[in-house]
Amino acid sequence: MKTKKPSRVFSYILHQIYNERRANWALLAELLIVSCIVWYMVDSAYVIIKLRNEPKGFDQTNCYRVIFNRLDADAVGYDPAHPDSADIKIADLLALADRIRHDEDIEAAAWSMRNDPYDGSSMTHGIKHDTLMNYVRMIICEPDMFRVFRYKGVDGKTPEELAALLKDRNVMLGGEVFGMKDLTPLIGKELETHIFDTLPCRLAAVVEPIKRFSREEVKFTRVLIIPFFNEALSGDIMPPSLAIRVKDSHAKGFEERFRQKLKGQKLRVGNYFVSDILSYDTRQKDSEMKTNQQIRNNVVIIVFLLVNVFLGLLGTFWFRTQHRFSEIGLQKVIGATNTDITLRLLAEGVVLLTLAFLPSLLIDFGIGYHQLTDYYQGETQGTGRFAVCAAITYALMLLIIGLGIWFPALRATKANPVEVLRGE
Repeated sequence: MKTKKPSRVFSYILHQIYNERRANWALLAELLIVSCIVWYMVDSAYVIIKLRNEPKGFDQTNCYRVIFNRLDADAVGYDPAHPDSADIKIADLLALADRIRHDEDIEAAAWSMRNDPYDGSSMTHGIKHDTLMNYVRMIICEPDMFRVFRYKGVDGKTPEELAALLKDRNVMLGGEVFGMKDLTPLIGKELETHIFDTLPCRLAAVVEPIKRFSREEVKFTRVLIIPFFNEALSGDIMPPSLAIRVKDSHAKGFEERFRQKLKGQKLRVGNYFVSDILSYDTRQKDSEMKTNQQIRNNVVIIVFLLVNVFLGLLGTFWFRTQHRFSEIGLQKVIGATNTDITLRLLAEGVVLLTLAFLPSLLIDFGIGYHQLTDYYQGETQGTGRFAVCAAITYALMLLIIGLGIWFPALRATKANPVEVLRGE
């Protein structure tokens, strides 16, 4: 049997689809609905993956939060002679932090106003430049905070270089503040914050966007970093926290060694003491437990639906192929090879999918346009996002249909054509 030209094969397939149009309407409707469902699942997975892969702006490896406590008046070891004034409290906590900072295991330690990663609390403040104004999340921290979490500048400044700049009235910005994607032209200029009484502050550097949570979008991460002030240590409503980074070479066995020091009361000053440490990996796991559970549920649902879609289409195409055994037997008698028959059946499936997939794109676009999908980058749909999800959906549908046709086609082509025709 001579190989037909692609144009003649395509014409034959279209003619075949037209001749079976009554049966194909139901299949086209099924493919259209299934394509929309698969696209919606792919779009949801796209948002989850994009958020996971966005840079967090910090490195939490070997980082811990130090937990402080104060002895009660009736506790064993309480020192009644030690005054409980604000100044003494500040001095005690600073002394404790300094003792930790000089521990042989510690690379860096820094106080911050509860704005370290995975902290549920936050503080916002208005900032102004000329006539432009924006509200940003404040990070009030010591310079070594850059070394603890390895914050970096957008212009390549290292954590050490940024730490040296955080002093006096110097501040730093990160993210799209004032609607500007590039804030470096503002470096060295004065900003109005009213944090340091009524005097303006100076933008010393621009840092890479710093998230609080993994699922927070970089686009909406706007931060203002200002120097820490020791007077904050006297507060009880929003007490500061101490973050530490352990040297990479000392990470193994650090928690056990540190807790041994706690038992020996080596980390106590006055009536204040270190009660425990908590890794930021654990904090991330705890803070994102519900989100991760939701993601796992979504993945299970997506896999379940894809399996059902595959089985449904497999049954449909199996049934179609089963009823074309006589046609396949006749093609084999006149010289068609198993490959010719399989490729023709696959090509017919691809054409049917394409005819159903094109109108499904209009429905998909309408779903996104009416904000029925997840938000990402401030919108429920975008040209790049739509194109990527549509391409992935089409590829998945091709795979499902390909497998759904190939299995029954393989069985059909292995049948004896003489026996098939005799049965007919």
